Amino acid sequence: MPARIARPVIVFLGATALSSLALLGAQALLGIDGRVLALVQFAPAIGALIALAVGRRELGALLPHAVPHRRLGAHMLLALGASAVYAALLAGALLAVAAGNLVGTDPVAGVPFALFALLQLFGALGEEIGWRGVLQPLFEARLARVWACVATGLVWGFWHVQFLTDPLLAALFIASAVALSILLGWVSRGSWWQRAAIAGTIHWLVNLALHVLAGDAVGTMSVTLASAVAATGTAVAVLVLLRFASRRSTGLRRLRR
Repeated sequence: MPARIARPVIVFLGATALSSLALLGAQALLGIDGRVLALVQFAPAIGALIALAVGRRELGALLPHAVPHRRLGAHMLLALGASAVYAALLAGALLAVAAGNLVGTDPVAGVPFALFALLQLFGALGEEIGWRGVLQPLFEARLARVWACVATGLVWGFWHVQFLTDPLLAALFIASAVALSILLGWVSRGSWWQRAAIAGTIHWLVNLALHVLAGDAVGTMSVTLASAVAATGTAVAVLVLLRFASRRSTGLRRLRR
Protein backbone atom coordinates (compact mmCIF):
# COMPACT_ATOMS: atom_id res chain seq x y z
CA MET A 1 0.00 0.00 0.00
CA PRO A 2 1.54 3.37 -1.03
CA ALA A 3 2.69 5.62 1.83
CA ARG A 4 0.16 8.33 0.96
CA ILE A 5 -2.66 5.82 1.52
CA ALA A 6 -1.07 3.76 4.30
CA ARG A 7 -0.51 6.72 6.61
CA PRO A 8 -4.16 7.89 6.88
CA VAL A 9 -5.33 4.26 7.09
CA ILE A 10 -2.98 3.56 9.99
CA VAL A 11 -3.93 6.79 11.76
CA PHE A 12 -7.65 6.04 11.31
CA LEU A 13 -7.38 2.43 12.53
CA GLY A 14 -5.17 3.35 15.48
CA ALA A 15 -7.43 6.21 16.55
CA THR A 16 -10.51 4.01 16.15
CA ALA A 17 -8.97 1.23 18.26
CA LEU A 18 -7.98 3.60 21.08
CA SER A 19 -11.36 5.35 20.95
CA SER A 20 -13.10 1.97 21.12
CA LEU A 21 -11.28 1.09 24.34
CA ALA A 22 -12.07 4.49 25.85
CA LEU A 23 -15.75 4.31 24.92
CA LEU A 24 -16.09 0.76 26.27
CA GLY A 25 -14.72 2.05 29.55
CA ALA A 26 -17.10 5.02 29.48
CA GLN A 27 -20.03 2.69 28.81
CA ALA A 28 -19.25 0.66 31.93
CA LEU A 29 -18.57 3.78 34.01
CA LEU A 30 -21.78 5.52 32.98
CA GLY A 31 -23.87 2.35 33.26
CA ILE A 32 -25.53 2.81 29.85
CA ASP A 33 -27.39 -0.31 28.72
CA GLY A 34 -25.66 -1.59 25.59
CA ARG A 35 -28.96 -2.87 24.25
CA VAL A 36 -30.14 0.74 23.94
CA LEU A 37 -26.94 2.35 22.71
CA ALA A 38 -23.37 1.08 22.39
CA LEU A 39 -21.03 4.06 22.74
CA VAL A 40 -18.31 2.14 20.91
CA GLN A 41 -20.26 2.73 17.70
CA PHE A 42 -18.96 6.31 17.72
CA ALA A 43 -15.31 5.19 17.71
CA PRO A 44 -15.03 5.07 13.87
CA ALA A 45 -16.35 8.64 13.63
CA ILE A 46 -13.80 9.76 16.21
CA GLY A 47 -11.11 7.89 14.28
CA ALA A 48 -12.15 9.69 11.11
CA LEU A 49 -12.01 13.10 12.81
CA ILE A 50 -8.55 12.39 14.23
CA ALA A 51 -7.30 11.17 10.85
CA LEU A 52 -8.64 14.36 9.27
CA ALA A 53 -7.02 16.52 11.97
CA VAL A 54 -3.65 14.79 11.57
CA GLY A 55 -3.55 14.88 7.77
CA ARG A 56 -6.29 17.17 6.52
CA ARG A 57 -4.67 17.96 3.17
CA GLU A 58 -3.49 14.41 2.56
CA LEU A 59 -6.79 12.77 3.49
CA GLY A 60 -8.84 15.42 1.70
CA ALA A 61 -7.05 14.67 -1.56
CA LEU A 62 -7.89 10.96 -1.27
CA LEU A 63 -11.58 11.23 -0.38
CA PRO A 64 -14.10 11.27 -3.29
CA HIS A 65 -16.11 14.26 -4.44
CA ALA A 66 -19.84 14.70 -3.89
CA VAL A 67 -22.35 13.42 -6.43
CA PRO A 68 -25.37 15.43 -7.63
CA HIS A 69 -28.39 15.46 -5.32
CA ARG A 70 -30.47 13.58 -7.90
CA ARG A 71 -28.03 10.67 -7.90
CA LEU A 72 -27.82 10.79 -4.11
CA GLY A 73 -31.61 10.54 -3.94
CA ALA A 74 -31.63 7.58 -6.32
CA HIS A 75 -29.11 5.69 -4.20
CA MET A 76 -31.01 6.55 -1.02
CA LEU A 77 -34.13 5.01 -2.56
CA LEU A 78 -32.04 1.98 -3.49
CA ALA A 79 -30.83 1.83 0.11
CA LEU A 80 -34.42 1.77 1.38
CA GLY A 81 -35.35 -0.94 -1.10
CA ALA A 82 -32.31 -3.02 -0.19
CA SER A 83 -33.19 -2.69 3.51
CA ALA A 84 -36.69 -4.00 2.80
CA VAL A 85 -35.26 -6.95 0.86
CA TYR A 86 -32.87 -7.72 3.72
CA ALA A 87 -35.72 -7.66 6.27
CA ALA A 88 -37.82 -10.01 4.13
CA LEU A 89 -34.93 -12.42 3.57
CA LEU A 90 -34.03 -12.28 7.26
CA ALA A 91 -37.60 -13.14 8.27
CA GLY A 92 -37.60 -16.09 5.88
CA ALA A 93 -34.18 -17.31 7.03
CA LEU A 94 -35.18 -17.07 10.69
CA LEU A 95 -38.27 -19.15 10.00
CA ALA A 96 -36.16 -21.70 8.14
CA VAL A 97 -33.73 -22.18 11.03
CA ALA A 98 -36.46 -21.85 13.68
CA ALA A 99 -34.64 -18.96 15.32
CA GLY A 100 -35.45 -15.48 16.48
CA ASN A 101 -37.91 -14.00 18.90
CA LEU A 102 -40.33 -11.49 17.42
CA VAL A 103 -40.42 -8.54 19.82
CA GLY A 104 -41.93 -5.92 17.52
CA THR A 105 -41.80 -2.37 18.82
CA ASP A 106 -41.81 -3.15 22.53
CA PRO A 107 -39.72 -0.86 24.80
CA VAL A 108 -36.04 -1.78 25.12
CA ALA A 109 -34.67 -1.76 28.67
CA GLY A 110 -37.49 0.60 29.61
CA VAL A 111 -36.75 2.96 26.71
CA PRO A 112 -39.64 3.63 24.26
CA PHE A 113 -39.06 2.09 20.85
CA ALA A 114 -39.12 5.48 19.09
CA LEU A 115 -36.24 6.76 21.25
CA PHE A 116 -34.42 3.43 20.88
CA ALA A 117 -34.72 3.70 17.08
CA LEU A 118 -33.38 7.27 17.12
CA LEU A 119 -30.38 6.27 19.24
CA GLN A 120 -29.72 3.35 16.89
CA LEU A 121 -29.67 5.80 13.97
CA PHE A 122 -27.02 7.92 15.69
CA GLY A 123 -24.99 4.80 16.39
CA ALA A 124 -25.20 3.55 12.80
CA LEU A 125 -24.12 6.95 11.47
CA GLY A 126 -21.26 7.01 13.98
CA GLU A 127 -19.93 3.79 12.50
CA GLU A 128 -20.53 4.62 8.85
CA ILE A 129 -18.77 8.00 8.98
CA GLY A 130 -15.64 5.97 9.62
CA TRP A 131 -16.12 2.68 7.79
CA ARG A 132 -17.83 3.60 4.54
CA GLY A 133 -17.20 7.36 4.73
CA VAL A 134 -13.42 7.28 5.19
CA LEU A 135 -11.86 3.80 5.27
CA GLN A 136 -13.47 2.36 2.14
CA PRO A 137 -12.60 5.39 -0.05
CA LEU A 138 -8.99 5.02 1.11
CA PHE A 139 -9.02 1.37 0.08
CA GLU A 140 -10.65 2.34 -3.23
CA ALA A 141 -7.64 4.53 -3.99
CA ARG A 142 -5.65 1.30 -4.29
CA LEU A 143 -8.14 -1.53 -4.87
CA ALA A 144 -11.06 -2.27 -7.18
CA ARG A 145 -14.34 -1.26 -5.56
CA VAL A 146 -15.48 -4.80 -4.74
CA TRP A 147 -12.16 -5.61 -3.04
CA ALA A 148 -12.30 -2.31 -1.16
CA CYS A 149 -15.74 -3.40 0.12
CA VAL A 150 -14.32 -6.79 1.17
CA ALA A 151 -11.31 -5.21 2.88
CA THR A 152 -13.53 -2.77 4.77
CA GLY A 153 -15.87 -5.62 5.73
CA LEU A 154 -12.99 -7.68 7.13
CA VAL A 155 -11.78 -4.78 9.28
CA TRP A 156 -15.35 -4.07 10.36
CA GLY A 157 -15.97 -7.73 11.19
CA PHE A 158 -12.76 -8.14 13.21
CA TRP A 159 -13.57 -4.93 15.06
CA HIS A 160 -16.76 -6.63 16.29
CA VAL A 161 -15.54 -10.17 17.01
CA GLN A 162 -13.42 -9.09 19.96
CA PHE A 163 -16.65 -9.72 21.88
CA LEU A 164 -17.11 -13.27 20.54
CA THR A 165 -15.43 -16.29 22.14
CA ASP A 166 -16.75 -19.00 19.79
CA PRO A 167 -14.40 -19.23 16.74
CA LEU A 168 -17.15 -20.63 14.49
CA LEU A 169 -19.56 -17.86 15.48
CA ALA A 170 -16.80 -15.28 14.94
CA ALA A 171 -16.05 -16.65 11.46
CA LEU A 172 -19.75 -16.62 10.55
CA PHE A 173 -20.11 -13.08 11.84
CA ILE A 174 -17.15 -11.91 9.76
CA ALA A 175 -18.65 -13.56 6.66
CA SER A 176 -21.91 -11.75 7.37
CA ALA A 177 -20.04 -8.45 7.86
CA VAL A 178 -18.24 -8.85 4.53
CA ALA A 179 -21.49 -9.58 2.67
CA LEU A 180 -23.17 -6.59 4.31
CA SER A 181 -20.12 -4.44 3.61
CA ILE A 182 -20.37 -5.25 -0.11
CA LEU A 183 -23.99 -4.11 -0.01
CA LEU A 184 -23.25 -0.95 1.97
CA GLY A 185 -20.16 -0.07 0.00
CA TRP A 186 -21.65 -0.70 -3.41
CA VAL A 187 -24.83 1.27 -2.84
CA SER A 188 -22.98 4.20 -1.25
CA ARG A 189 -21.72 6.89 -3.61
CA GLY A 190 -20.34 10.40 -3.37
CA SER A 191 -18.44 12.29 -0.67
CA TRP A 192 -17.73 10.94 2.79
CA TRP A 193 -20.93 12.39 4.24
CA GLN A 194 -23.07 11.17 1.32
CA ARG A 195 -21.65 7.67 1.69
CA ALA A 196 -22.17 7.79 5.46
CA ALA A 197 -25.79 8.90 5.00
CA ILE A 198 -26.61 6.10 2.54
CA ALA A 199 -24.71 3.34 4.34
CA GLY A 200 -25.91 4.60 7.71
CA THR A 201 -29.53 4.31 6.57
CA ILE A 202 -29.09 0.67 5.57
CA HIS A 203 -27.04 -0.11 8.68
CA TRP A 204 -29.72 1.45 10.88
CA LEU A 205 -32.62 -0.40 9.23
CA VAL A 206 -30.70 -3.69 9.31
CA ASN A 207 -30.12 -3.26 13.06
CA LEU A 208 -33.81 -2.48 13.61
CA ALA A 209 -34.86 -5.50 11.55
CA LEU A 210 -32.59 -7.74 13.61
CA HIS A 211 -34.00 -6.33 16.85
CA VAL A 212 -37.66 -6.56 15.82
CA LEU A 213 -37.38 -10.05 14.30
CA ALA A 214 -34.82 -11.70 16.58
CA GLY A 215 -34.81 -9.77 19.85
CA ASP A 216 -32.44 -11.14 22.47
CA ALA A 217 -31.50 -14.00 20.13
CA VAL A 218 -29.28 -11.61 18.14
CA GLY A 219 -25.70 -12.83 18.40
CA THR A 220 -26.61 -16.51 18.52
CA MET A 221 -25.33 -18.92 15.88
CA SER A 222 -28.71 -19.40 14.17
CA VAL A 223 -29.53 -15.68 13.96
CA THR A 224 -26.01 -14.85 12.73
CA LEU A 225 -26.43 -17.51 10.05
CA ALA A 226 -29.80 -16.07 9.06
CA SER A 227 -28.29 -12.58 8.88
CA ALA A 228 -25.42 -13.82 6.72
CA VAL A 229 -27.89 -15.44 4.31
CA ALA A 230 -30.03 -12.30 4.18
CA ALA A 231 -27.03 -9.99 3.69
CA THR A 232 -25.58 -12.19 0.94
CA GLY A 233 -28.92 -12.50 -0.85
CA THR A 234 -29.54 -8.76 -0.68
CA ALA A 235 -26.03 -7.92 -1.89
CA VAL A 236 -26.36 -10.27 -4.86
CA ALA A 237 -29.80 -8.86 -5.75
CA VAL A 238 -28.52 -5.26 -5.63
CA LEU A 239 -25.41 -6.05 -7.69
CA VAL A 240 -27.50 -7.79 -10.34
CA LEU A 241 -29.97 -4.90 -10.42
CA LEU A 242 -27.24 -2.28 -10.78
CA ARG A 243 -25.48 -4.29 -13.47
CA PHE A 244 -28.75 -4.62 -15.41
CA ALA A 245 -29.42 -0.89 -15.03
CA SER A 246 -25.89 -0.08 -16.22
CA ARG A 247 -26.23 -2.28 -19.30
CA ARG A 248 -29.63 -0.82 -20.11
CA SER A 249 -28.27 2.71 -19.77
CA THR A 250 -25.34 1.86 -22.03
CA GLY A 251 -27.70 0.35 -24.60
CA LEU A 252 -29.90 3.45 -24.61
CA ARG A 253 -26.92 5.72 -25.14
CA ARG A 254 -25.81 3.65 -28.11
CA LEU A 255 -29.28 3.81 -29.66
CA ARG A 256 -29.27 7.61 -29.42
CA ARG A 257 -26.02 7.91 -31.38
